[in-house]
Amino acid sequence: MDSVGDPGHEEQAAPCASERLADVEARAESQSCPESPSSGNSPPHGAFEEFAEACDSTRNVRAAARLLVWTGQSLNFQQILLSTHGNAEELGSLAVSAHNCSTDIVAKLRDGEAGAHNPFFEQAEHSEGLVYWNAPRFRAALGPKQRAWMERLAEAGLKDGVSQIIRSSVAPASLTLAPDGGEAQIGRVRWMMRAGAYALHHMIALQRPQLAPSESLTLREQQCLALATLQGLRPRDVAETLGVSINTVRTMRQSACARLHARSQEEAVWRMVETGQLFARGRVSRPRSW
Repeated sequence: MDSVGDPGHEEQAAPCASERLADVEARAESQSCPESPSSGNSPPHGAFEEFAEACDSTRNVRAAARLLVWTGQSLNFQQILLSTHGNAEELGSLAVSAHNCSTDIVAKLRDGEAGAHNPFFEQAEHSEGLVYWNAPRFRAALGPKQRAWMERLAEAGLKDGVSQIIRSSVAPASLTLAPDGGEAQIGRVRWMMRAGAYALHHMIALQRPQLAPSESLTLREQQCLALATLQGLRPRDVAETLGVSINTVRTMRQSACARLHARSQEEAVWRMVETGQLFARGRVSRPRSW
């Protein structure tokens, strides 16, 4: 019989996410990399691996979001906002938000006001690197509505920061950081951008809906949609590639849309991304007439 609660027989419990990362702040303060004009101080070697391990250990989105925010604060970022771009209802389970900003600031960062679009999101999506809010080039590109929008954002308590697009995401997203006074060190900014990308994909995975058997596409249905949307093949070309009739291709497309509760082929592909079926091997069903 197992000895429950007996210290002599109890295995050591695995540390929780916060325990694994408990020394990151201390190490970041005590072990800085050499100064250089291009890199500044960076978190110590191995700190990202600890963050990734702690992130993987979280079992819900809230815990992963808190871990990212806590890590950013430990690296002297006063405010952190990780957010997907676009309408959350349309994104469904791909919508992610992790922040420690006020409700007023989050509302302005997401939607803007009076028809003004978020300039950070727009600039980040068209930029290859970091977008500094106070950079002359960024300020010069703002229109009157966006300038007024940024003034209201400053009044809400967010005056300076840096944003960057997370390009590897299945949904457009960015991480915005506001330093805790002074200029943010480039090494720590880039480290946090990497951590934000890692946390984003982990949270999307945690939010992925559990598929019912009826929603799981067959291998042929996956191939049909992928060829049509990713490669742009016409139904006749899809049929020729798969070695089936064009009527079979239409039937497979209708069946896939029905399984995914999609109203169009494009929406079906988006649901494939959301449910993790786009690049996964579909289930192999019993061969039909084709």
